[in-house]
Amino acid sequence: MLIKKSREKLVVTLFANLTVGILLVVTGILMFVFDINIIGRGIYMKVLIIGGTGNISTAITRYLIEQGQNDIYLYNRGNIPVEGTTTSFGDRKDYNDFEIKVAKLGEFDTVIDMICYEPNEARSDVRCFKGKTKQFIFCSTVDTFTKPASRYPIKEDDEQKALYCFSICL
Repeated sequence: MLIKKSREKLVVTLFANLTVGILLVVTGILMFVFDINIIGRGIYMKVLIIGGTGNISTAITRYLIEQGQNDIYLYNRGNIPVEGTTTSFGDRKDYNDFEIKVAKLGEFDTVIDMICYEPNEARSDVRCFKGKTKQFIFCSTVDTFTKPASRYPIKEDDEQKALYCFSICL
């Protein structure tokens, strides 16, 4: 897992191996979202998770709900709301609709994007959240990198030869 942490930058890159590192990713995201010193101290946060019901993001959503002092918003294509959240439904690839719906939800302390796979989706995120969130977390996968890796931890400049069709190397 590689985490670049900067409260000054719009994008934080998290790489996680979906087959091995789900727990590490969840822990890493939660430690970044909630400075370890404020967990359980009643600090209110308004959090948007784009996705929120997948392999990794379900655990993040549940954890944030269990904390009780947060307003959790989800944006996804599903049709069943998740109890304890405010859910907005839509097609992420309909960029205009996505940006309008999310703008209506207001500003956020943290946005976690679990389903950004293409450059146009990333551009839409920038249009949508620039100046409107304190933290933006982009969660990706190390599956874009050559396997087996020549070293660990994997670095951003390591060779990228995706093995899986859902991994995009640019």
